[in-house]
Amino acid sequence: MAEGVSLSLGQQADSLLNRFAALAANGQKQEARRLIPFLHQRLSDMDAVLQLHPIFNLRLWEAKAMAAAPTSGLRKAYARNARRLLTTWIEYPDNADDPLDDYANRAWCGLIRDYYLPRVENLCHRMLGDKSQPDNVFENGFVNRAPYLSHEAKLPNTPVARVAWMRQLVEMNQDMLLMYAGGNHRDYKWTEGQCAPNVTYVDEKGKEHWLFDSYLFLEIYSGFGADDVEFAKGYKHRPATKEDWKKLADAYLQTDCGVGGLDLAIGTAEARIGATNHRRQVYIGIPQPIAGVHAWGRIHSKDLDFSREADCLEAVKWYVDYVRTKFNNKAYKNVDFGGFYWIAEHDADTKKLIPKVAAYLDSIQCSFVWIPFFGAQGATDWKQLGFSKAFLQPNYFFSEKPIKGRLDVACQLAKQANMGLEVEFDERVKSNEKDCRAGRLRDYLNAFTKHGFNPSLTL
Repeated sequence: MAEGVSLSLGQQADSLLNRFAALAANGQKQEARRLIPFLHQRLSDMDAVLQLHPIFNLRLWEAKAMAAAPTSGLRKAYARNARRLLTTWIEYPDNADDPLDDYANRAWCGLIRDYYLPRVENLCHRMLGDKSQPDNVFENGFVNRAPYLSHEAKLPNTPVARVAWMRQLVEMNQDMLLMYAGGNHRDYKWTEGQCAPNVTYVDEKGKEHWLFDSYLFLEIYSGFGADDVEFAKGYKHRPATKEDWKKLADAYLQTDCGVGGLDLAIGTAEARIGATNHRRQVYIGIPQPIAGVHAWGRIHSKDLDFSREADCLEAVKWYVDYVRTKFNNKAYKNVDFGGFYWIAEHDADTKKLIPKVAAYLDSIQCSFVWIPFFGAQGATDWKQLGFSKAFLQPNYFFSEKPIKGRLDVACQLAKQANMGLEVEFDERVKSNEKDCRAGRLRDYLNAFTKHGFNPSLTL
């Protein structure tokens, strides 16, 4: 588990570094500088997690090297040589194109914290025009220092606590809020004021806390009329075209509303209660290419026809690239891009397409999440389809009458398939509603507690 968690943290650090480089290159130094503490934390977390790995640990490497020394006087020399095997072997000039492209890169506990992290931070300051040092300073200092002994981080004591700790580190979408946006029938635009109640909450003692750590922007259809569009099959509207997909992405990625409103609300909250432990993640829904659409739009002078699977994939790639480019150009200050969500809630129409979309997203290091409905075709096959993570809809709150045993079955299915669960509710949880369903929300929480889902509860 430690190796998988470290890979996820490494991807997060890589994403932060890439965003830092883009901001620095655009002259947005203040915004770039704000990312350095988050980058430091991700790499520090990665180093700490690798303490649990049976092999990827500098202390173990050095201990074996020193044990192999024929005399006690050669122990330090053997330790220095062991460190040389793990580092650059090359003294890069200050103007090297990629001074962090090492010959023998090793993501190991101790090596990340004491060697790579200082070099990454030095590179950041160099890109900002601050005072920095040549990279060979880190090479020589690391190789010639005293052997690595016991400079490890303090970890949770029990295996259960360690698993919970690692899950919290990597599951940036541990508490994800679905934010429906973009449809012309919505009476809200997700302004800063509308986003604010979903960013923090105040407890019984009057103390303010952060709420969700991830936000999913999605839409299933737009409007109620016959001429309105659907972004997934089954809503009895006209299938969306390229222009509709573009308008939807533009509705999400505004400056003052949508993701922009969320970004502003988080910034305002930070001014009140201080910075978050990690930056909030944003996920964007991918519309379903609906079979039967023969004139979706043109890409590279080619008319795409959704009766051809290759054209479906090309449309999705275009959308993904458009969203990522626009998100990066917006240079939001308080949120990071987390990944994409597949809007269709079953795989009946896209079983062959989804793995190809997943492969493309994996190639550009984007997460891919899914929330199929209860009983949906393909729901428990989410891993084979290529999704990074999936959550099951119990479909309990919205039924006309409570379905006895539904929540227990949903919890059992989710545990068997290693899925998360979704909490579903609307304004009817309020006590002053005519059809008050607050009791059903309590049913969700009680069932999740009963089946041990509290640590990964997803809203």
